[in-house]
Amino acid sequence: MHPSHIRGRNGERFAERYFRQRGYQVIARNWHHPSLGELDLILRRGRLLIFVEVKTTGTAGINPVEQVDAAKEQRLYRLAEAFIAEHSWAAECYPRLDVVAVYQQGAHWELVHYRDAVWG
Repeated sequence: MHPSHIRGRNGERFAERYFRQRGYQVIARNWHHPSLGELDLILRRGRLLIFVEVKTTGTAGINPVEQVDAAKEQRLYRLAEAFIAEHSWAAECYPRLDVVAVYQQGAHWELVHYRDAVWG
């Protein structure tokens, strides 16, 4: 596996721990839709259903959130809609789409959570 893919997966695991420590239930990791792509994390807290895009970088001065452009936002929105359509229980939840930026410099990891960063 390419080092950037390894860093990305490690960033997703770091984000998952962040959410678990704050009382979120992990519903799915790397949920894949055959034609739309993948959602990194799907979480639930009460009636709140959170779809999370995790962006990880090891390069100083780069804001990973800037990688979520308009086209990516629309794809994430369609993925969230597809998940809700496939899971009847999800229709009773309040959806939210968050972006998490994970910065990794050597052994130091930092996370910035952008709530409600994308929706429609």
